[in-house]
Amino acid sequence: MCTSGYFYVRPSFTTGRMLSIGGGAWGGPFGLKASAVGDAVFQFRNSHTTNGYGGTIWATDQDGNYILRLATHDGGVNIFSFYGNGTTSPSDISDERIKMNIADFDGNALNNIKFLSQGLKTFNWRNRHGSNETHLGWNTYTGFIAQTLKASSEASINRLVHTPLDGSEMKEGDSYYLDYKGITAQLVRAVTQLEARIAELETS
Repeated sequence: MCTSGYFYVRPSFTTGRMLSIGGGAWGGPFGLKASAVGDAVFQFRNSHTTNGYGGTIWATDQDGNYILRLATHDGGVNIFSFYGNGTTSPSDISDERIKMNIADFDGNALNNIKFLSQGLKTFNWRNRHGSNETHLGWNTYTGFIAQTLKASSEASINRLVHTPLDGSEMKEGDSYYLDYKGITAQLVRAVTQLEARIAELETS
């Protein structure tokens, strides 16, 4: 149905079937299913193997209205919102009620920061794994290499490396991630260690 330039689709089809909407560059399958445990309710699929862009949401005017909001199934709790002015809410969550296995930090933060400093790099992102083309190549980034931290024998360093899957399930195309918030937390401890050393020198 088309109203005021907008195209509305009210599909009615069996679970597991894909509905094709549009044509040409704007055509593609759209999947929708009834509520199910452990599976996605909907999906948009771009099957192009080399230039498979995702979707775009056009909304707001660089203001405080949300472009995207994620909430619980009944809409009662807002989990995440992305706003037109580029901000997000929550910016970072740190609620004790959703944490477990809480323990005191057991590493030497100052030594860890010195180790990280030796491996500080500048780089460009590849467009994809194995590609020689850059992604947003006019930007130069500063950071660390996950594999360097992963190779460390210090547990409080290599556990800063995260993976989307258990290590035994990692495949060639899967990426390593760094817990940069964990690095910031260690910086806080390292400052305290430095402060203690300075105080000791001042009294000696």
